[in-house]
Amino acid sequence: MLAVEEEANRKLAENDPKRALFQHPIGVERITAIQIIRPKEYQPVPAFTYIEKAGVFKSSEGKDWAVEITFDAGRKDQTKDLRPDLPLVIHY
Repeated sequence: MLAVEEEANRKLAENDPKRALFQHPIGVERITAIQIIRPKEYQPVPAFTYIEKAGVFKSSEGKDWAVEITFDAGRKDQTKDLRPDLPLVIHY
């Protein structure tokens, strides 16, 4: 599990060089959802099922493997689909 001290990061002055480390060029701040798209024929191994039940990600059936990551609950209503080069869809 990744942990950050959000409050400490917010207290950094606007001109503090460390602040740039926590600012993404497209303005995203946090991952709010991870969806694993898996082929219909895939039979989840126990570790996959365990992590899904723990709420780390959700999964659904699809044609091919892919990962969908949502930042900030998709508040900007933007999507970048990197397939077929990379099995990744980003919502922000």
